[in-house]
Amino acid sequence: MRNRSFILAVAVALTGVAAAPSSEGWTATPGGWVSGDVEYVGSIPEAAGGAVDAVLHEDLLYVTAWHSFSIYDVSDPTSPDQLSVTPLGPSLFNEQPQTNGEILLISRDAGYTPVTDADTPREGAVLEIWDVRDPYAPERLAEYHTRMAGRVLPGVPLQRTERDHLWTCVLDCTYAYSAFGTILDLRDPANPEYVGRWTDVAPPKQGGRMHHIGEVEPGVLMVGSLPMYVLDAREDPTRPQVLASFHPDTTLAGNLVDPIPFHYKNPETLPARSAWPGGLTGRLAVVSMETPLEGQCNPRAGDVHVYRAEGWRGTGEPSFERTDRYVLDTNGTYTDGAPPYNVWGCSAYGLDAHPDFGQAGGLAAVAFFEHGVRILAVDARGAISEHGGFVPIGGVSATPRWLSDDLLYVADIHRGIDILRVG
Repeated sequence: MRNRSFILAVAVALTGVAAAPSSEGWTATPGGWVSGDVEYVGSIPEAAGGAVDAVLHEDLLYVTAWHSFSIYDVSDPTSPDQLSVTPLGPSLFNEQPQTNGEILLISRDAGYTPVTDADTPREGAVLEIWDVRDPYAPERLAEYHTRMAGRVLPGVPLQRTERDHLWTCVLDCTYAYSAFGTILDLRDPANPEYVGRWTDVAPPKQGGRMHHIGEVEPGVLMVGSLPMYVLDAREDPTRPQVLASFHPDTTLAGNLVDPIPFHYKNPETLPARSAWPGGLTGRLAVVSMETPLEGQCNPRAGDVHVYRAEGWRGTGEPSFERTDRYVLDTNGTYTDGAPPYNVWGCSAYGLDAHPDFGQAGGLAAVAFFEHGVRILAVDARGAISEHGGFVPIGGVSATPRWLSDDLLYVADIHRGIDILRVG
């Protein structure tokens, strides 16, 4: 079916209001403020109400929200067709969906639940496995209830313990790794089997500071933990090898004692997303560091790092050296590209490298919640410059996804999906 409200949104964007240039290099549009070579094309409001993330497989886009997931045919990215909407029930986090076009993994993390004992299933926190071979009628295949791991303190009702938060497909979704260590065998996706923990070979620092995990090439993963790891699961997915580790520079952006539960906050910056275009042969890696729900901007807020991976240097291990840092450290009046407030936090979060990002660098799109999206240009030395940006009206940008060389979709927690053209 044709997404009529999206077509109306595009029509408003193209004809409704004349763009008004600002004195700070930002231009007002019907959808928000843009800078540089960025154009607001339109929005898809159907995904509004908690659109968190999206994954692209061929011509299908899978969008996860707090209450559902949607599948769109984006063979024409400027005029997507919504094929289905599947209710999930409310869940605060449905981050980083994964698919091979046959199954879809959805991480429905409840954030925290009352603690009983370690290694017990957590009600409301599950990995859902869906059959999406028919995009018009997805079917739930199985659930894997995530488990508490690590130390559990008696008598403490809410604790930040290791938990399966995000998941990534490994080797074409025949296995799945969670960001907190769990390994599942999905060769029979209707019957997921627990087969071990990768943290047995790559332990995080005390306290379990981990968030992101993702494949950079088939069977090779980058882990957004402290320290960060590069894992090789190609030979034995149940017990990967550590190819490299490095410690990203962190800052302390907020208070450890705060009315907001620590489960939802990262007062110390933590890797939120990573991209290593080219994988083991790539020269440059980009990492977004998050400090969600830490209030207004400051110089220690969640930032973006670029690392130079100098290859194997004859030692069998790549080395990672930070070359530059980008941070948004001010609030403003929207007309200067900065909102006056932050509820979700002045922090980098979602990240997607441009399809043409290569050995000499390229563009990377990074979401900054109320600050919108910045398109960052990384040169061959690993230096960062701002190519352009978009600050939505009343929005919270969560995850950018390149649909083509010049079209960028942005999942927005309040607005749905914003569509930008980047020159």
